[in-house]
Amino acid sequence: MTTLGRPSGSFGPVSVALRQQAAAAPGTVRDLAHRAQVGVKVARYTASRLLERGELVALQGSRPAVLSVPGGPPAPAVQHGRLRTDPIAFALDMLDASFWQEPAMR
Repeated sequence: MTTLGRPSGSFGPVSVALRQQAAAAPGTVRDLAHRAQVGVKVARYTASRLLERGELVALQGSRPAVLSVPGGPPAPAVQHGRLRTDPIAFALDMLDASFWQEPAMR
């Protein structure tokens, strides 16, 4: 009996689109779904699977969760589920992320 389904280690089109958008800039599932032009329900389901596999990571300190690829760009400032566009807040967040980021292994 053969099992039908996706081969292990491969990604579907929604997974690829979400990962590309998360690599470009971190965002909530809703933001990533909007930028990837996929449905929010499908994006939530797929993002949960990508988080389990470690393909996406939830950045700390934000609700709703801001997702990024591992080692991706720092998250912009998030306040009450909305991205803050204040350049000073963004610069401080980048400084904070660079300070707490683990050094690369050599």
